[in-house]
Amino acid sequence: MKLNYKLYLFFAGVVLLPLLVATVAASIILGRSGTETYDSRINSALAAASAIVSGQEQVLAGEFQQALKTADVAALGGTDVNVRSQSLTALMNRAGAQGAEIAATDGTVITASGSASAEAPPMLASSTKLPGAGGAPWRLTVYRELNSGSLQSVFDSQGLQWGVISDSSLTPADTLASTLNIPSEVISKQAVIWAGVPNGVVGAASNQALEIGLALMGLVVALAGVMGYLMAHNITSPLRALNDAAAAGSRGDLDSRVEVRSHDEIGSLATSFNQMQDSLQKYIGDLEESRTQLLLALSYTGDILGSTSDRQRLVKTTVEAARLATGTEATWAELFESHEPPGYKSVSAGTPHGFFTEETRTAVHKFCQKLAGGEEPAGEVTRFGGGRQILAYPMFHDKKMLGVLAAISVEGHQLEESRKKILRSLAVQAATALQNVSTSDMQRLLSLTDPMTGLHNFRYLTSYVDREIKKSRRYGHSLTLAIVDLDDFKHVNDEYGHPVGDDLLRAVGQALEFSVRSVDMVARYGGEEFAVVFPETGKTAAMGVVEKLRQAVASVTLPAYPKIKMTASIGVASFPDDSQDRNALLMRADQALYVSKGAGKNRVTAA
Repeated sequence: MKLNYKLYLFFAGVVLLPLLVATVAASIILGRSGTETYDSRINSALAAASAIVSGQEQVLAGEFQQALKTADVAALGGTDVNVRSQSLTALMNRAGAQGAEIAATDGTVITASGSASAEAPPMLASSTKLPGAGGAPWRLTVYRELNSGSLQSVFDSQGLQWGVISDSSLTPADTLASTLNIPSEVISKQAVIWAGVPNGVVGAASNQALEIGLALMGLVVALAGVMGYLMAHNITSPLRALNDAAAAGSRGDLDSRVEVRSHDEIGSLATSFNQMQDSLQKYIGDLEESRTQLLLALSYTGDILGSTSDRQRLVKTTVEAARLATGTEATWAELFESHEPPGYKSVSAGTPHGFFTEETRTAVHKFCQKLAGGEEPAGEVTRFGGGRQILAYPMFHDKKMLGVLAAISVEGHQLEESRKKILRSLAVQAATALQNVSTSDMQRLLSLTDPMTGLHNFRYLTSYVDREIKKSRRYGHSLTLAIVDLDDFKHVNDEYGHPVGDDLLRAVGQALEFSVRSVDMVARYGGEEFAVVFPETGKTAAMGVVEKLRQAVASVTLPAYPKIKMTASIGVASFPDDSQDRNALLMRADQALYVSKGAGKNRVTAA
C-alpha cells in the first residue's frame, strides 16, 4: 500500500474513529446519566414516603396505646356481645381510628366496628393481643386511612408517578408498617408503594446526543477528505525524491543529493541525507586507509601471541604493531613490575625510538601510572605536548592490570574511533600473551620447587649438581654437598600431627637458607632431609658452615609449640676428593649421614 493511502487511513483513524467513539460514548453516558438521575429521584422520594408512612403509623400506634390505658379490657374480651361491641366502638373513637375489629388467632372476625376494614386499603393498622373468652388469645386491631396527600406532594415535586399495591402475598419486607418499640404487638396490612417515570423521558437525551454526533461526523468526513489529500501530497512528494536518492546511494552512487525545499522535519531529513552521503564518502576513504593499517597490524599479531618466553621482545613487538595499526606518530607500552611468583621487573618500550626523549618518556610514564592508579579514565584522550593527544588502554587479565598500551596522535589530528578499537584489541592480545609468559614461567618454577617449603626440589638438585660438577671439573674447583636429616622427626608427627610437622619443615628450610651464602643452594632432599650445595668450596672450608647449619636447626622453634626442639644429623662429601660424579657424591654424603646417626645423632660427619 502506498504511503499516501496509508496517510488517508491514518488521518481517518485519528479523526473519525475517536469522533465515532466519543459520539456513541456520549449517548450511552447521557442515557445512563438520565437513568441514574431518575433512579436517585425515585430512591429519594420513596425514602421520604417511607418516613411519612412510618410517622403516621407511629402516631396511630401511640394514640392506640393511650386509648388502651382507659379501655375496659375485660369487656373487650368478655362473652357479652353488646358490651364488647360498645367497648370496641369507644376504644376506636378514643384512638381516632376509622375502624376496629377483634379477631381470633386464625383470623376469624369476632367483633367489628366502624366503616373501614382491612379489606379497604390503603389503611394504616395497629394491633395488640388481649385475653379472650375461655382464655384463648384474641387480636385487637384499629384502622386509620393513610393520608396520601402528603405522599402525593413528595412524588409531584420529583416529577414521578406513584401508587400503592396491596397484596396479601407480599413478604413482610415490603410492608408499609413497621414494628414499633412498644409493649404491644403491632401488625399492619402488607402493601407496596411504587414510583417510576416513562421510558421515553429517559432515552430522549441519549437519542439527541447520537443524532448530533452523526451530523458532526458527516461534516468532519468532508473536511478530512480535503485535509488528508493536501497532507499526503505535501509529505509524499519530497519523500519520493528522498527515496529515489537513497536507492541510487544503495547502488553505490554516493554523489546523489536531495533538493532541500523546506525547513520542516522533511527538509531537515533531506539535509541529513546529504550530510550522510558526504560522511559516507569520507568514511569509505578512511576505511581503505584503516584496512591497510589493520593488515599490517595483523601480521604482527602472530608475533605478539607467539612471544611466550621473552617479555622485552613481546612489549617491543606490541608497540610496533600498535603504531602500524593506528597510524599514530608514536606508541608506548609499559609492563608493570610483579612481585607475585614467578615475579618479574618492569619493562617498557616505545617507537619510534627518537621520539621518546627523556622528557617525553617521563611524561608518558606518569600518564600510564595515573591510568594504573585510576586517576585517568581508560580510553579517554588527554592533551599532550605539541597539540597532540595521548590515548591509553590497560592490559587486563582476570581483572588484574599487567601494563598499559598508549598511542600519541600526529600533531593537530584526533584519534578516530576505529583506531581506538584497534588499540584496545591489541592491548587485550598483549595482556593474553604476557599472561602466557607468566604461566609458562610459573609452570617451570613449580616443576623445580618443593610446594611445601618453597625450596628447590630433588629434580632441581640433581640437575644443579651435574651442572656444578661440570664447571668444577672444567675450572679445577671443588664442590661440597651436605645432607641434613632431622633427628626423631617421626615423633613430632605422631605426637602433634602432620600439619605441625609440615610447619616445622618449613621453619627448618628457612633457617638453612638464612645460614648460607647467596651462591649456595638449599633443596629439599626428601621427607625430613635437606641438601645444601657449596659451589667452589672444599670440604674443610664447608665444615665450619655445616656446623652452623646444625646449630641453626637446633635453634628452630615453633611459637605455638615451644616444647618442640629439633636436632639434625649431617653428612658431608666433596668433589673430587670423595667422588667423581653426582650419584657417587650423594651416596658418600648419605653414608656419612648414617655415621652421624649411629654415633648418637645431632652431629656432623665428613666422608
